[in-house]
Amino acid sequence: MQRAPRRAGGARVVLAAGWTSILAPLAASFLLVALPDLQRSLSVDGVAAGTAVTAYFVLMVVGQPVGGRLGDRFGRARVLRAGTVLLALASVLGALAPDFQLVLVARVTQAMAGSLAFPNAFALIRNAVPASRRGRVMGGLGASVVIAGAVAIPLGQLIVHAGGWRATFVATAALALLAAALQPSSEPRLALDAA
Repeated sequence: MQRAPRRAGGARVVLAAGWTSILAPLAASFLLVALPDLQRSLSVDGVAAGTAVTAYFVLMVVGQPVGGRLGDRFGRARVLRAGTVLLALASVLGALAPDFQLVLVARVTQAMAGSLAFPNAFALIRNAVPASRRGRVMGGLGASVVIAGAVAIPLGQLIVHAGGWRATFVATAALALLAAALQPSSEPRLALDAA
């Protein structure tokens, strides 16, 4: 059986999808560890500050099916990039927020952006990786999300110690911009193992 030629750029798609997929747990955990500093800085009580975390998680869960449908309709690469750029912009907004209300707007926008980017990052893998390797790649990406969630807590603490709660938004913006730079400009064709 003759193997079909593999489209170039599959490794880049996997790298971009992997980098993008770790943004959601990083953004979630960064602010979680930054909450005490945010509360002191903006004079917000614990219950109100907790809504920034809760709103993020709820909207990420509820929004992902919508993000996936938008990717099906408008193109996964396009929606992935739009979500990642929106995440960077929302993070800049959070870093510059003068009050908690704007921080909450930034968090809601981050969650909406993540809902666009996260499902489409994984969807692109289906078209970039041959079926024989797809399970291993998807497993590796899933593991990277779990590892990012674990690493995000101590990394977030270091960021807060160095620059306060605003620095967590700056770090998320920088990581999102890097992810956007890695992302493909067009959707790869379906990679088949054999003709």
